[in-house]
Amino acid sequence: MNKGSMYVFVFMAGILLLVVGILFIMKKDYKDQTANLTTPPPTPEEVTNNPDYGNLTEDETRIVDQAIGNLLSSGQGITPPMITVVKFSATDFPDASLGCPQPDQMYAQVITPGHQVVLAANGSEYDYRVAGETVMLCE
Repeated sequence: MNKGSMYVFVFMAGILLLVVGILFIMKKDYKDQTANLTTPPPTPEEVTNNPDYGNLTEDETRIVDQAIGNLLSSGQGITPPMITVVKFSATDFPDASLGCPQPDQMYAQVITPGHQVVLAANGSEYDYRVAGETVMLCE
């Protein structure tokens, strides 16, 4: 075997290994995709991914969504379908504490327009106060 045909042989062997590798990867990806076809269909509760807003308007829903976002990010394992809006009311709070003063905190003594949003999930109620971009859980 001369030197030129040795290079061709090594080159062809490399191409063959490359093709086999690509086919192996494609087969693995195909198996991963078909595995998803065997998962059971979602339950009706899983299909309804929205909280129970009751009869709130679109603007009220946007305000409530701020409180819901806070609750969902609290790390308690609550999902949107578990949440029900118990109370929504516009309120003029007497100061910047939004009616939930914390010990050793000072607040601007100014009437602050906002909303009280009470949410229920997993047998507990969560009393949120929303004013502009401020969302506060009142404990």
